[in-house]
Amino acid sequence: MALSLVQFAAIAGGRAADILKADDVRRSKEYNKAFNDFIDNNVGAIKKASAKRLLLENKMKKDISQIVNTYVKDNPNISDVNMYEVANAIYASHGYSLENVTKDVVSRKRNHLMNNLTESEDDNTFNYVDAYITNPKDLKSERTLEQIAKKNAQELVPKPVLDLAAKAKGLGRFKETAFTSPDVGKIESDLLAATGYKEDEVLAEGPSAQFKGPVSDEMEMQRFRNLKAAYEKGELDRKKLLQTLETGDFDINQINKLYRTNESNQYAKAGLAKGIGSGGYLTPEDYGKKTQQARMEGFKITVQQIINAKQPTTPYINQDTVKSTLIAIAKGLNPITQTDKFEIGGVYVRQLSQNKKEKYIYLGEGVPEIRIP
Repeated sequence: MALSLVQFAAIAGGRAADILKADDVRRSKEYNKAFNDFIDNNVGAIKKASAKRLLLENKMKKDISQIVNTYVKDNPNISDVNMYEVANAIYASHGYSLENVTKDVVSRKRNHLMNNLTESEDDNTFNYVDAYITNPKDLKSERTLEQIAKKNAQELVPKPVLDLAAKAKGLGRFKETAFTSPDVGKIESDLLAATGYKEDEVLAEGPSAQFKGPVSDEMEMQRFRNLKAAYEKGELDRKKLLQTLETGDFDINQINKLYRTNESNQYAKAGLAKGIGSGGYLTPEDYGKKTQQARMEGFKITVQQIINAKQPTTPYINQDTVKSTLIAIAKGLNPITQTDKFEIGGVYVRQLSQNKKEKYIYLGEGVPEIRIP
C-alpha cells in the first residue's frame, strides 16, 4: 500500500531529527574532549607554578627580613619604610642567595679592615650597606615585604598565561549551529572554574640600585695581612718605647723610633698605609696633603709624649740632644700656616718681616718654643 504524503513527511522529519540529534552528540563529544584536553594540559602547570611561587614567597620574606635585621636596620641613613627595598636590592644582586650575600659581606669587611688597620674584626666601623650600595638613600618605594616577595616570585616562576576568552570562543564553535549561537560567557566561566586560573596581580617594580665594584683579590688580601702585622708590631714597639721613656734614659735613636711608630699609626688611622718601608714601618701611597697632616699629627703626639713622660733631672724637652733630634724631624714637615688653635708639638711658621719667616715647635702657652733654623 502506498504511503500518503503525510506519512512520508513524518518519516522524513523523523530521519532529519535523528540526523540532527546524532550531529549534536558528535559536537558535544568533540566539545567535551577539547575542553578536557585544555584543562589537562594546563591545570598541572598552573598548580605547580602556584605551589612553587608560594614556597618561594615565604622563603624570600624570611631571607629579606634576615638581611634587614643583620645588615640594614642599624644604618642611620635608611628609613624604616625603605629597609625592605634596600635588603631586596642586596638579595637580588646576589641571585637571591643568602650564602652569596654572606660571602660578599665577609669580603667587603676584609677590604674595609685592610684600609682601616687600627680597627679589628670585632671593633670596627664597617657597614655593609654603605660598602656595597652607592645610592642606598635613593632606594625608596611604598612596597611592603609581601609585595616585594610576591613580585620576585612572579618574575622567577612564570606561570602559564591563558587567554580564556579566546579559548571560550574557539570551543564555542563546537556548539554553534545554523539555528543557535554558543554562550561564550558561560564557556569562559566554566574554564575559569575548572582551571582555577588567575591573572598575575599587577605589582610595582622596585627602584634601581647601583653597586660598588668587586673587592680585593687574594693578592691584595695578603698585602693587607702584611700591613696589619706591621701595624701591630709598630704598636707593640711604641708601647715598649713609652715604657723606656719613663725610665729617664731615652736617646736620640729612641726618639726617632717613637716618631716613626706614631707616624705609622697615623697612616693607619687615616687609611693611607700602602706599604712597608725600612725598619718595618708603614709607608703611605704618596705624600699629598693628607699624608703631610698624618706626619704632623704623629710629630705632635711624639712631642706631647716626651713632655708628659716622667722626667729625669733635666727635663727631656730641655736637653740639647732631644731638641736637636726634634728639630731634625721637624725640618722634613710642612709647617701649619693657618690655625685657630695652637697645639703642643705643632710646627708653625711666623712672618718676621716682609722677606723673612721663622719656623718653630710650639710647646705650650708661656713655654719657650723650639726654633727651627
